[in-house]
Amino acid sequence: MNQNYKFFNHKDCEYFPCHKTNDPDNFNCLFCYCPLYALKDKCGGNFRYTDNGIKDCSNCFLPHRRDNYDYIIIDCMPSLGMLTINALSAADSVLIPVQPQYYAADGLVELLSVVKGIKQRFNPGLEIEGILFTMDSSRYNNSKRNKQAVKMAYGKEMRIFEKSIPRSEAIAETASEGVSIFAYDSRSKGAKSYAELAEEVLNHA
Repeated sequence: MNQNYKFFNHKDCEYFPCHKTNDPDNFNCLFCYCPLYALKDKCGGNFRYTDNGIKDCSNCFLPHRRDNYDYIIIDCMPSLGMLTINALSAADSVLIPVQPQYYAADGLVELLSVVKGIKQRFNPGLEIEGILFTMDSSRYNNSKRNKQAVKMAYGKEMRIFEKSIPRSEAIAETASEGVSIFAYDSRSKGAKSYAELAEEVLNHA
């Protein structure tokens, strides 16, 4: 497998290196815009705030280390627009979140058709990592029936993750707070579910 998703050194760039470094051969250009920038003072990097309140990361090498990235997750919007298509064209595999509801499960057919088309035309290495049930209300019979229907329809073709993400007020509130579920409430049921999912994904990788 191509390893460019872990390390990319673009010496032909007119701005290379964008930070002063004594080791240009190991300067990782993968993220010119740091994915941790939005975490503000919790990013763990070497930064300062200017007098105008702007976060200055010009002395930070955290996103530019060669060995920083084992896995990269691209979180897509729940639509089949160009951003999703571009993400699928670049990815090694796709994890499909599905709400255990009738119309959400029905939309799975269209998504799988798009994945098949992208695999044929743009990304022959694209694989389906599996189906993940999210916003799961397991105590409702309707949810149980729809989960069973998805398992019967696709269980022999692809992985159905054992762990599901429950419907949770804490998870819903993280969006408005702009933080992860672990930063918001690390002891919540939602945080535990995501931690278990991450372990299951890594064990499967």
